Parts: sequence; structure tokens; C-alpha cells
Amino acid sequence: MSLPLDRYADDWATRPHAATSRITHARWESILSRFARRSFPRGAEVLKQDDPVEMIYVIRTGLLKEVRVWPDFRATIVGLRYPRAFVGVEAAMLNAPQPESVVTVVPSVLWVIRVGELRQLERNEIFSRELWREFCREIRRQRDHVARLAHLSARDRLEDLLRSYACEMAAVSPGLNGRGVELMLREWELAQLLAITPQYLCRLMHEFEARGQLNRAGTRWVCHAQALNRSEGSTAERI
Repeated sequence: MSLPLDRYADDWATRPHAATSRITHARWESILSRFARRSFPRGAEVLKQDDPVEMIYVIRTGLLKEVRVWPDFRATIVGLRYPRAFVGVEAAMLNAPQPESVVTVVPSVLWVIRVGELRQLERNEIFSRELWREFCREIRRQRDHVARLAHLSARDRLEDLLRSYACEMAAVSPGLNGRGVELMLREWELAQLLAITPQYLCRLMHEFEARGQLNRAGTRWVCHAQALNRSEGSTAERI
């Protein structure tokens, strides 16, 4: 099937700073609107580790986690994917098996793109630019994650993760009456991402609650981005 996407690229290429601007949400929706959207419940396995990739996905709404299963059958969360992220595209482009399973953390809506259609989309300037930007963002996230594990304390790593989560999700979540962003991850999932024990994480969460950076809303934690951002300067001073 031919994908008539060139008409989206004409005015984009002539705009000032086209190489560095990020396309708007509305334009991104218009590019992907020709593809099917699929809804996944919480806990659905979108891609399975070691399977060949026949479909790639782009997150419209929701949150996904990447889970690596080791030969001893222990599973580790190795990353998160937020709205507008591509899922499975690395394995598809390398013609390699999927390196980890991808599972929904919350009910999510994804665009579905066949690998053959991806080859056609690569010829579209706007799509290719956004694809490579996502690769760069993911490389940067992974590099920052390794650096934090090596240098920051568990307390600072938690604060940094919550700040990043609130920033990523604020655009797609209305929060709770404007008071914060609901934390969709369970505590054991946070503990894995931070490489600490659940018991120590529990102590830190209550410490953050006392500082006004978190509060309980039923069974969920709520992040307060403003309080987290206020402490960012003090974290930098400790580094």
C-alpha cells in the first residue's frame, strides 16, 4: 500500500529551525491517523522477548515498561516508554529478535504499523526525523540512567526518576484536580528501576511524603512536580 505522506513534508522542510523543532501533537496525530489504533489493558504483553518483530507500535496514550527475563527466569524492569515513543522499531530495523518483553503499566492506546509499512515511512522526512529523535532521546535516557546508578544516592535517584516521570506524564495526564501527577508504577516496579530493595524504597517514599513531594491518594502515590523541581537545585549542589 502506498502511503501519500509527502504532502506533510513540503511546508515543514521550509520552516525555520525545522531540523531542531519537535512537531506538534496535532501534526503527529495526522501522520499516524492512517494506521490502526489498538487498545491494551493493564498488564498486556505487547511484544515478547526473543520473538521476531512483525509489528511496531507508537504509544498514543499510556505507559509501557520493558522487562528482561534472564536464564534463571528472574525478570528485571530495564526501562519505561512514554507517549510518542516507538516500540519494537530497533529490532525491526536490525532484523533481530525483540531483546525484551514490553508490557503495559496502565491501559494504553497504541498505533500499529507493519514492518513493511515502516520501510515506506522511512522515506517521509517528518516521520524519519521524529524516529531518529526518539532514538536519540532513548539513548540519552539510558546513558543518564547508568550515570545515575553509578553516581547518585538512592534518594537522589528516586527524586530524579519522579521528576522525569512527572515531566513526561504531565502533558498527557490532567493530574488530580491540578494537585499532581498520579504515579502509575507500583512500588516494586520503582524499586527495580532504582536498583534498591522495596523496603528501602518504602522508607524513601514516606520521607518524600513528609517533604511534600508525594502524597497518598487511595492506593496510589501522587507526584508534586513543583516540589520536586524546587529540590533540583539542592541535588545539583550535592553532586
